[in-house]
Amino acid sequence: MAYTPTDELAHFEGARADARSTYQNLLGERDEKLNTARTTHGPGSDRWNRAEEKLRTAEKNHRVIFGRLQRPSDGKQISAWWFVLGAILLAALEAPINKFMLDNILRGSNFDSYVLSLFMTLILLVLAHFAGHQARQIHGQYQETIYVSNIVIACLVVIVLAICVGALTIGRAFYSTAPAGVSGQDIFSHIGRQVSTVGPWAAFVNALYDKSAFFLACLNTAGITAAFLAAFVTNDSDKLYQSALDGVHSTESALSRVRKRYERLVARIARKYGPRLGNVAAAYGTHNAKVVELKRNRGIALSEDDNLDLTTLDRMLVEARKEIGQRTSYSGSRGPAPEDDTQTVSPFPGRRS
Repeated sequence: MAYTPTDELAHFEGARADARSTYQNLLGERDEKLNTARTTHGPGSDRWNRAEEKLRTAEKNHRVIFGRLQRPSDGKQISAWWFVLGAILLAALEAPINKFMLDNILRGSNFDSYVLSLFMTLILLVLAHFAGHQARQIHGQYQETIYVSNIVIACLVVIVLAICVGALTIGRAFYSTAPAGVSGQDIFSHIGRQVSTVGPWAAFVNALYDKSAFFLACLNTAGITAAFLAAFVTNDSDKLYQSALDGVHSTESALSRVRKRYERLVARIARKYGPRLGNVAAAYGTHNAKVVELKRNRGIALSEDDNLDLTTLDRMLVEARKEIGQRTSYSGSRGPAPEDDTQTVSPFPGRRS
């Protein structure tokens, strides 16, 4: 309600009261939205609580295995971006070599050939990475067992990779000497004849006399070896321990995504109401300063309202940000569990990127 008194002090007290009322109304409206955000996206939501429960379960499972092994992960930390960069570089080097041969096989455009060459390169690297992963985890220290299935899978994948590299090399060598207009069927037929006539190894060695085929074989072998070794050194030697590490990492990432979404929502609400609340608080401060000045000039004792800092009423946003910071600190900090007082090293070693 507008208040227009004749007395100057009463006028500024009324203006201050109006500013406070406006501030509290805006604050109530904003806090309602913050509370809704907390219960739908934040720590009060089912999704947040499920993510935290999964993280606690994963960490408990990790501590159990760590308590038996008593060592950090023996896998090295290598950024996944190095693998991506290497794959792109290898694909870029192979594409010009494979292009013309693939043009004849596909009977399509240059773009189709480049896409297929990229796809073939990535498939070889993924298979090599998978083989390295399996080869790394043959012996399980936690269960004291040998994983025969890992040995079989790694051997089968290596055989498949050898067949692919050999076929590409023999096919590229034939294409270099074949007449113009050779079809994909002709290339595959030649590969089959060479293998059945002189054997796979001899056919592969003979193909290496062609410079393009030799270069292609070197690139494929180097890329496969690098992908195999990258998987071998970045995974823990124990299958169950690596699974526990991956479980903690994935649940941490899931909780982090939920937290960041809630943090963005809180920030959006704060940006929406921040300027208006700031303007009203500034107006309140101006009116309050005038009231204090008039009271001191008239020798009137100051009341609690005269000493009120209006921004102290804004508690929910501070609490929301504090809570986000605490949860972030919780998910980012790693130390031994209270029940694991005998542990001599951190149960949360560095993980692969």
